[in-house]
Formats: sequence, structure tokens, C-alpha cells
Amino acid sequence: MSRQIPLHFVTPVWGVDYTRTFVEVMLPSLLSPGNIPSLGPAENCRFKIYTTPEDARQITMAPSYARLSALMPVQIMDIGNIETNKYFASSRAYREAAIEARHANAAGVFLGPDVVAADGSIRSVTRLLKNGTAAILVMGVRATKETLVPELLSRYSTGGDLCVSPTQLVEALMRHLHPITRSHLYEGDSATFHPAGFFWEVGQEGLLMHVFHLHPVVVYGPGISAEFSGTIDDDLLQKSDLPERLVHIVADSDEMLFVEVSAAAYEFATPPRGGIDEIVTFIAGATNAFHRRAARVEIRAHVGKVSEMVWHQTGVRASQVIESVLRGYEALVESAHVSPGAVEAP
Repeated sequence: MSRQIPLHFVTPVWGVDYTRTFVEVMLPSLLSPGNIPSLGPAENCRFKIYTTPEDARQITMAPSYARLSALMPVQIMDIGNIETNKYFASSRAYREAAIEARHANAAGVFLGPDVVAADGSIRSVTRLLKNGTAAILVMGVRATKETLVPELLSRYSTGGDLCVSPTQLVEALMRHLHPITRSHLYEGDSATFHPAGFFWEVGQEGLLMHVFHLHPVVVYGPGISAEFSGTIDDDLLQKSDLPERLVHIVADSDEMLFVEVSAAAYEFATPPRGGIDEIVTFIAGATNAFHRRAARVEIRAHVGKVSEMVWHQTGVRASQVIESVLRGYEALVESAHVSPGAVEAP
């Protein structure tokens, strides 16, 4: 019987809103039966919470923190300077934790404070690690917090845990798509389109996606580099020395699903919706070789029963779009006589 690889969970969190979401939504979802409790005796695992002293006081008073502490050691870490850029602060925490996990021969599990983990996701993590996987990547899909969270808590919260299956979570997601998620819809009607991920709605059955910037939710082993320079989804995998067979992209929500929840007003800079030429220019400046290989993978977040013919037709259409973008990228690089990734994004 293979040894269970220890998991070092890592979450950076600060601020009243994020701290509340962390203890009332994120931790309870991780405490569902198919997640952290599925690890069994977990004294070799740990949960590292990078936060501020003020927020730490609120976290440690929460019932979910007490339940987590009964299952595995929990460490409160000082997040340090958070004044400049929140993504840099989070990356600093992930980078430090990745180094410590590697020294402990443990896998780093990198989770934001504002995610809902579908039941069974952590069980899938342990299965994949036992099968030799060194990196697990998931798509980032976002729902509107003000409407999604009350629905989940009223329907799926029992005894302080939030136990929601992948199908149930996708069904809820489709009712509460965040404006940022809508900005990823290639055939959408929003004024902006963010080419980091190309999404297609398949009725109310889910989302079909091709994603350049996937989130490395789990990394393990000596081949993982902690010297990434940007955010964790930027160049961590590009700089790591991993054969493709050891990198697992979660292509089906039944295997693993994490949904981010954000306030409806939350936004970040997104390019105006344009044509292929504008998208290609963005891709040239904002992706690396690993991102472009990953984007060819079709990812499905779906409900239990789907119309397979409709999904297939959508998939063919989506694949044609992605290949068109990648061909355009190759032509742009060749015509500009520049190194891949050197063209400035808008």
C-alpha cells in the first residue's frame, strides 16, 4: 500500500470580508466528508493561514477553526506587508509555503480564502498524488457572493459543515455567474472579454472552458520551482522541471471543483471585447509556452445529466476558436521576429 503524501494547505487571508468568507464558507466546505475528513489521521498534514494579527483573532474564534484544529495542526503565519499589491502578498505566502512543503516532502495545496470546495475534491487530490501526479491545475470560475452564499448555506450547511456535491455546486454557479465570469464568455454580450480564459455556456448544464491561466492548486516534489516571479498561475509551472505526464489538468468538475465567490461589484482590468487580432496580441504578451499548451485542454464544469450532442457541438466550435487564436499567435511572433511572450499586451 502506497504511503499517503502529507498535505500542507496554504491560504492567505486578510480583511473583514475575506476573513468572514474564509471561516463561514471556505473552511466549512473543506470540512465536508470527502474533503479534509477523508484524509483520516492527518498529524503529518498542516494548514497554514497567512494573515494579519487583527484578522488572526477573528479566525481563531470561529467554530470552523476549532473543527479544523481537531483534524490537523493549524499554523497562523504573519502575512507581512499587504499594502502594495494583494496578489504579490499572496504569492509571497505561496512561495514561502512551497519551499517549506518541498523540504518536508509534502504537497502544497494552495487555496484562496474565497473558494467553495465541492465535496470529494480533496479525496481526488490524494488519489492523484498516490498515482504519481506532481501538479494539479484547476480553472478559476467565479460566482456572485451576495446571492450564491446564502443559497449554499441554506441548502447544504449541516452541523457547521458545507457539504455540496460538484453537480449541486455547478447548478448553483450557473444561477449566480459573476460579471467577471461573464467577461470570459467568448460568445457573451458583455462590453469586455478577458482572454485568460475562454468560456462557453451550455444552456444551464454548465460551462465548457479553454483556459490559459490555470490555478496550480497542488504541487509536489523536487521538480517544483518556488522561484516564480509573478502570481502563482503565471510562471510557476513554466519554471518547474516536470514531464507533462506528471501535470494533471482537471478537465471534469466531477473530479474536483473549486468556485470562487466575490462581491458583485468586484472587478479588475479587462480588455474591451474585440476581434481575434486583439485577442492574439493579448495572448502574446500575457502567456508562456505552458499556458498555451494548457489552453488546448477542454474543461467541463457540468451538472449530472448533460446533452452530450450539444456539449460536443460546443466543444468543436470552441476548439476551432482556440486553434485560430494559437495560429494567430504563431503568425504574430514570426512576423514580429520577437521571442514568444515579448509582445506587449493591451
